[in-house]
Formats: sequence, structure tokens, C-alpha cells
Amino acid sequence: MMNAALDLASVEDRIQQRLLARYREMMHKAIDDFVDALAEDLVSEKKMTLMDITQAISKAKPELLAAILQESIQTKHGGILSQDLAECPICKKKIRRSVHAPRTIETVLGPATVTRPYFYCASCKHGFSPADEVLGLSSRKKQHDLQKLGLEFLADLPFERASELFFKSTGLSFSDHQMHDLFAQFAEETTAEAVIPSAAEIERRIDTVKGKGRRRPVLVAATDGAHTPTRPRGEGRDEKWGPGEYKEAKGFRLYLIDDDRIVHIASWHQVGSAEELTEALSLAASRIPQKKVRPCLVGDGAP
Repeated sequence: MMNAALDLASVEDRIQQRLLARYREMMHKAIDDFVDALAEDLVSEKKMTLMDITQAISKAKPELLAAILQESIQTKHGGILSQDLAECPICKKKIRRSVHAPRTIETVLGPATVTRPYFYCASCKHGFSPADEVLGLSSRKKQHDLQKLGLEFLADLPFERASELFFKSTGLSFSDHQMHDLFAQFAEETTAEAVIPSAAEIERRIDTVKGKGRRRPVLVAATDGAHTPTRPRGEGRDEKWGPGEYKEAKGFRLYLIDDDRIVHIASWHQVGSAEELTEALSLAASRIPQKKVRPCLVGDGAP
């Protein structure tokens, strides 16, 4: 038994070494291609400023990063990417692979293509790819890292300006329309637990503000509500939206008043019940070190 275990470990070690050797080979090739893309300009008599050099590197970088990403995925998940049989998630029947389907994705490293096995259950009329779940792929072309970056821009900027800065920082387009759809999806799926900062982060923000003399800084808790028009989405992308109606959006904002600035602590606004608002506000209150602040309550609303 011990010899069999040692033989198995030896086989696994040889497989890992072969994978690593292949990975190194592909990385060297990717670097060689990157150098070739830059070499002619860098070794010629052509004048190049620092900006010219950085732009040349930026132009060649996406292909390098795409190659690194694709080979890293292949090395880490080669087994699932070469899968021949999979269980239908509906009827649990074993299904043979229909095709290897390429899918183009975009990440903070740039665009890349992932070729993964695709399965189709004729009985259930359901197509699926287990690799998508293993890799944690988003149903959108832009993956979760880019969506997170887009939401960070949207937290402080209008849709159009967020779209412009997103392109400048990543080289990938994210139209204001796509930004709006992303924000709408995020708003539908998010929770107060995820939006309200942690107790440690709130305390850190409070510590950046000093009250006058020995007095604690003022923490304003403002609640408000207003009727807002809503329309349900159509089932398909080109389907018309449903009839509109007004619903009440409720929310609160917590902020500190400093001498010449306002320091944001937390906020939460959503169409919902008074009970849901109370629950979110209670969660925020539980994360505030109340001995470090002087609370000030402000209420507002609309008929």
C-alpha cells in the first residue's frame, strides 16, 4: 500500500512538473512576442520621449497580458476545460460535450478568450458550461473586476463622466448606457450589509475629524423619502418596459460636520417599507462608536 501511495505521488509530481514546464514555455513565448513588438522602435535611431515609450508599451501590453491570463487559466483549470462528460443540472443525466465554445471576456488585464466545453441536454432543452461556474465568470462580457471598478467610478460621478474615466484608465469602453444597466442591477441585488462600511472603517473616518476643543465631532443622521417613478423592465432587451407607477423611496445619510467639509460615513436609499429602512439604519447604528460622536437627527420627506 505504501509503495502504491508513493508511486501515485510520483505520478502526480511528474504531471505537475510537465504543466509547469509548459507554462514556463508559453510565458517565455509571450514575453518574446512582447519584446518583438517593441524592439524595432527601441533599438532604432527614432527619437522617443518618455511619453512615446510608455505609449508604445501600453499599446503592446494587452496582447502580453491576454496571453498570460489565458495560459494561467489553462494551467490551473485544464481538467475542467477538457471535460467530456457533465451532469445536467436539471435532470442529473450524464451529457456528452457538444462543442468547445470560445468566449471573449474582458478583465482589468484586458480582453481574453476562454475556450471551454459546452453541453446541451436535449431532454431539458438546456445548455450549460460547468467551466463558467468553476471560473466564476459573469454572464456579462465585462467580468466582476471591471464591474467593481465601474461601480467605484459611479459612486462619485455621473454616468457619462464615469464612462469617460473608465476608458482612460482601462482602455476598454463602458458606455454610459452600460454603466446605467450595471448600476441598476447592482441596486437590485445589493443589501445594506454590503453597502454600509464596517465598524472599523467607520471609526477610521470618525478619527479623521476633530471636534472643537475637546468636544466630539457632530454626526448627522438625515432621513428622507420621496415618490419616484418606476417601470418594470421588458422580458427581452428589445421589449418595451411595463406601465409606470410611483413608489416611495426611503433612505438615510450619515455624515460628519468638520470646519470646512462634510465627511461621508454611510448612506442607504431604496424603494421599500419603513421596516426595511429601520433595519438598515439599525445596522448602521450598530457599527458606529457612539461615544466618539455627538448625534444630530434630521428628518425630511415629501407627500
